[in-house]
Formats: sequence, C-alpha cells, structure tokens
Amino acid sequence: MSPEEAVQRLLDHFVQSQANSGSPHGRRPEPIQIHGIYAHTRIDALYDPVTKSVTIPGGPGAGTYRTPSGASSTVIQALRPAVFPNRTGWTFWRISSTGKRLSTLRYAQHAPPAATRALPAASQPRR
Repeated sequence: MSPEEAVQRLLDHFVQSQANSGSPHGRRPEPIQIHGIYAHTRIDALYDPVTKSVTIPGGPGAGTYRTPSGASSTVIQALRPAVFPNRTGWTFWRISSTGKRLSTLRYAQHAPPAATRALPAASQPRR
C-alpha cells in the first residue's frame, strides 16, 4: 500500500466514524431536556443536538419532530386549535436546566471557541 493510499484510507475511516457518531470525539451527545409553556401547560421534551430534532414523550403533541418549530406548532395546535400555530421553535422551547432559550444552542456548535477567533485589525496588538 502506498503512503497516499494509507492516508486516504485513514481519512475515509475518520469521515465515516464522524458520520456514525455525530460527535467529533466519537461519543454521541446526550439529548437535552427542554420544555415549553403554552396556555398554562408545561410540555417537557428532549432536544437532540445532532439531528436538531425534538421528541415530546407524552402529553399535547407527543411525537418526534424534525425541527423545534414543527414540535412547537403541533403543541399549540393541540392546546388551542383555533390559534394559528406558526411559531419559531427556537424561542418557544427553553433549556430546562438553565431556563435559556433553545436558540442559544442553535449556532453554538459551529462557532469557534473565543480564544481562536481572529481579532479585528484595530484590536490586534501592535508589534
């Protein structure tokens, strides 16, 4: 096997393992407990940070949804059928452990750590 073939085989293995694990460290992140409150009713759910799906295990809107917005719309429709259910799920759902909006996680996985971000030219130290 040539060095080029060995490198390609390693890269293929790495890419495949990333696709299977959903995490850069080989471990799939745990679902995050979230909740929404609508019409004086608390709805508990789980957010999957890999697929960005929401699962409502029971109660109004029980099921698994591809997006937070799909889940929130179904909950609203179940609790108040006469209300137009279109909502942004990223602001409807709250992270149960912190009370913060789910939207705080929406882009967090793609942002580089603060220490690696480039400073604007005016902020960089002079030599």
